[in-house]
Amino acid sequence: MRRIGLVPACVAAFTAATACLPAPLDRATGTAGTGDDDPDVWSAEIDGPCDLDPPAPSGLAVTTTDFATGAVSIARLDPFEVSADVALGSTDAIPFAPPSLGDRYLYVVHRYMYDRLEILDREDGYASVAEIPLADSQGPSTNPHAIAAGPDGKLFVTFFGIPAVGVVDPSAPAAVAWEDRIDLSALADEDGNPEASHAVACGSVLVVSLGRLDADAGFAPRGEDRLVAIDMTTRTLLPGRIDLLGPFPKQIRRDPSDPTGRTLLVLTTGIERIDLTTGTAAWAVPDTAFAQAGIDHRFLPQSFDVDASGEMAYVAAYTEDFDEVRLHRVGLDGATPAIPEVFATGFDSVERTLEVAGDVLYYGSTNPGAFGLLRFDLRTDPPVPMGEAVSTGLPPYALVALP
Repeated sequence: MRRIGLVPACVAAFTAATACLPAPLDRATGTAGTGDDDPDVWSAEIDGPCDLDPPAPSGLAVTTTDFATGAVSIARLDPFEVSADVALGSTDAIPFAPPSLGDRYLYVVHRYMYDRLEILDREDGYASVAEIPLADSQGPSTNPHAIAAGPDGKLFVTFFGIPAVGVVDPSAPAAVAWEDRIDLSALADEDGNPEASHAVACGSVLVVSLGRLDADAGFAPRGEDRLVAIDMTTRTLLPGRIDLLGPFPKQIRRDPSDPTGRTLLVLTTGIERIDLTTGTAAWAVPDTAFAQAGIDHRFLPQSFDVDASGEMAYVAAYTEDFDEVRLHRVGLDGATPAIPEVFATGFDSVERTLEVAGDVLYYGSTNPGAFGLLRFDLRTDPPVPMGEAVSTGLPPYALVALP
């Protein structure tokens, strides 16, 4: 019998404007290269480290929902303690805490049909200090997906529902905070929208993922997923792109094995290493290794993180029948285990709810009757749970590490 945790997963896929549980499952066959339709090569000059993954997080911000209402909960890591429902949320809210912006504020992107960015003051009990509207007349929802911080403190917002990246001044009055937009329509597929999703600031360059899905055909893929670059100083699109090796990127991490901070790890149907200096993509864990572990469809991987050395990855992924989420570990670059190895089973989750901090893996599960935040001791072989799930109030939806 299929678990009811599948229902939130379908809702999340729908709010991200992707199909849920296609039949039959269409297997990934993505390839790399510049493509015949666009010969331009990557031209971005990365002038600073990518603004991701605080090295020593103080806690986790967890958005929660039962799909009727939503909230924000906070986990302190040392000592471990969860404070539930510190702020109101929504049924489709993703938290962000760019390290470059310091530890004062938490940013919450309310996505499909909510179309707003909320700023919470961590020093004032997570009081809401701004709700910035991000709606637009181009369609039913701009569907904001991610934020990244520019060198001047402005926030760059990707939209899944319109072909643009927004520029927001968080210090301005909310009604006029959305001050500019960068047109992405030249990068669109047949439906006129390239479906921008993830955003990472690397010095003065913004790296954005494009899904290239056809909204007129059930959001079917129309070519490979891509990374493109924007100069945040001039607010212009830079020539070239990086074609990802696999489809449907779920999460982007900074590669800790690169001390310059200019290399990314991307979870698709494997784990890809993106060298932003050369504009190249290569498998750190190939899709064939994921396939051998039964993770062979673009909807199965959910979230991941790596240890401090960048040698071991931890991956949350659904089983092929979407019956449960399992936690895996896998070595990068052929290290043992070369095939993802299951170390915990019986979970459900919707969005990105896995984080490694030191020797502990934190994972948010929506498993009915036992939802909350779990911890696993990574010093043991294999990792073992550290007690039962700790309640987050409502079931966890997404989480982010706090500086």
